[in-house]
Amino acid sequence: MNKSIITSVMSQQAKTLNQTIDQVTSKGMGKFGILPSSLADLGILKPGLIDFASTSVEKATELLKDPAMFVGKDGINSLADILSSEKLQGDLVEKGMDYANNILQETGILTGVESAFDTATMLGSSMVAAPEAIAGWVNGAGDAAMNAAIESVGKASQFATNLAEGPAKEVLDAVTSASGPIKGITDAIGNSDMSSIDSAVDSALSNIKVPSADFLRKSIIGKVTGITDVLEIPKLDIPELDIPKLDLANLEFPDIPILDSAVDSVLDNIKSIKGKIS
Repeated sequence: MNKSIITSVMSQQAKTLNQTIDQVTSKGMGKFGILPSSLADLGILKPGLIDFASTSVEKATELLKDPAMFVGKDGINSLADILSSEKLQGDLVEKGMDYANNILQETGILTGVESAFDTATMLGSSMVAAPEAIAGWVNGAGDAAMNAAIESVGKASQFATNLAEGPAKEVLDAVTSASGPIKGITDAIGNSDMSSIDSAVDSALSNIKVPSADFLRKSIIGKVTGITDVLEIPKLDIPELDIPKLDLANLEFPDIPILDSAVDSVLDNIKSIKGKIS
């Protein structure tokens, strides 16, 4: 996935969770709801100290208050280090996606030729589930509650991908292009720290006024050899249109030449609509 899609997926997750960077809930730690098991997968925690299969997120997070649980990797020595840095949380989420991508490719769930839309569906789900759980969901197995969580975040990731590939992409392209309306901005930025710009983009995307994701497309079904998207289009309950009958032959209008064309157009449209619904 490219940077704009990753940023958009993460922003959508943050918008859905609505957690502060120092908040810990049953959904995880910080702004993006990082799971303790994800820290273990990334080698941040000492291995074997927590049985994540039988330990709730709340209990595991409570155990992480002990600095002895951390190995010091990447300068992370305590839970407080994570909960005090939004940038660190974002880095951990991206590394979690990379880890999930590698595992899912090793197991054949991802082949590397999927569209960004399909890839985002599963890698976005790594924010709430381990790769093994995602594989179970893809293959129609796994825990029902976990599968529901995966599908929810997968749909949100689809939404975010559409956003990043649509109007938001046009804005980002304009901003980052040296020949665009903000000409020269990339030259001015050069090789400087991009974290402030990432944060601004993240904020802009997360505040776009859009409804919560509820997709027509269902992402991945069945055992994957080649990923197939299935359209799930709900039936629309449209009441019958009650159009009054018009006596078109006897409609009279004042003789105002400037309106003749507009009136003719309206009448033609009425006839067309009436013909289609009769």
